[in-house]
Amino acid sequence: MPLQTGTWTINISGYVDQLLITSVANGVVSGKLYGGNSDITGFWDEDSQRITFTVLHGIRTSPTQLFEGYMFSNSPPPLLIGVPALVIFTLSGYAEGLVLDATATRHVFGWYAQIGVD
Repeated sequence: MPLQTGTWTINISGYVDQLLITSVANGVVSGKLYGGNSDITGFWDEDSQRITFTVLHGIRTSPTQLFEGYMFSNSPPPLLIGVPALVIFTLSGYAEGLVLDATATRHVFGWYAQIGVD
C-alpha cells in the first residue's frame, strides 16, 4: 500500500492536530505539522510500510522531534451492497522529543494518525 498524501488526523500523546503529507517521492516524505507551522521531512519504506520523519519547528535549524511508525489499513463492511466502503489508513508508532517538551523521564511519546479514503 502506498503512503497516502493529504491531511491526516494525528494524536500525539493526547494532543490532536493535522499532519499534512504533501509529497511521497522515491521514498522521501515531506509535509507540515503543528498547524502548518512546522516542516516534516523523512522516509517511507514501501516494503515494510514504515515511516520515519523529523520535525523542524519554526526558525530552528535542527530537528526537534523524531517520529517512527508503521502503516496498516482496515475497511469496515459496506453498508449497502455495491457501495465501496471507506478504507481507513492508520500510522502508529512513537515520537521522541529531541528538544521541545523533552525531559529525562518523559521524552518518548506514542502517536497515531488516520486518514479515510474512498
